[in-house]
Amino acid sequence: MTNKDKESLLRKLLDQKNIKEKDTLSNLNIIAQIVDLSWDLGHLDGLSHAQNLSDQLLNTELSDSERSELFYYIANSWAAIRDIQNPESKRSFDWEIEEVEKELISLRTSAYHDGFADLPLGR
Repeated sequence: MTNKDKESLLRKLLDQKNIKEKDTLSNLNIIAQIVDLSWDLGHLDGLSHAQNLSDQLLNTELSDSERSELFYYIANSWAAIRDIQNPESKRSFDWEIEEVEKELISLRTSAYHDGFADLPLGR
């Protein structure tokens, strides 16, 4: 997929302003795509939008595996923010960086959640 195609798809995904428009599985897929595309394209606004949708989704009824999967995407969004704002952070692991802390907390929340074992291996 070209960057132009990624930009076009990301613009369409960013049109979703709240989670009420879709079911949980669709919302999880949209959040995952926004995070991946925003990371690839270096769009902090897209990552912020994904986090906003994630916050909305966390306040709904989710299965254990859905909640675990969502925390995985939240962790990825923090990793992307850290990577975009400070590309050198890949080479060092500064525990004082806020995004590193939030990424690790989200990953641990995902991994220690009851639904983690139910997630597909590809995640």
